[in-house]
Amino acid sequence: MAWIMDTVSMHAGHSVTASVTGKPTDVGGSEGRQEAAGRGVTYLTLESLKYLHVSEEPPTVAVQGFGKVGSSAARLLHEAGEAASAAEHYRRALEARPDDGTAAFNLGVALEDLGRRAEAIAAYQLAISTDPHCADAHYNLSRLYEHLGQGAPALRHLRTYRALTGHA
Repeated sequence: MAWIMDTVSMHAGHSVTASVTGKPTDVGGSEGRQEAAGRGVTYLTLESLKYLHVSEEPPTVAVQGFGKVGSSAARLLHEAGEAASAAEHYRRALEARPDDGTAAFNLGVALEDLGRRAEAIAAYQLAISTDPHCADAHYNLSRLYEHLGQGAPALRHLRTYRALTGHA
């Protein structure tokens, strides 16, 4: 979208940053724009639960869709403590798109937060099978295997993580 701003600015004779949305941050775009709508959905969801005095602990939240808004909302709700709802959402996303490495990775994070380590390992392995360069999945697997006392796979995934990220 920067090219549109550039064209408008050239015709105006000065920089017109307000001419278009979706610009990179270095030319006047907004930080957090990618997840802004999902953040709004998350905020409204959490505030609605308070307003409605929902007493279920933790409340069940369903997110429809796994595009830009749905994926951001599910991740942010998970970060806000809705791990069970996020895990279910990521499972549904994987049913629709079994090769979605991001959904598999996020499912692993949610399952790990729920203490379901074996399922988290399977989710991280799925993430790696769809994207072998997913460094964070290798790192998380190394931690989980180490926690389970399985040194060989822990070391293998840690070495892969270091090779992918350049960490010594």
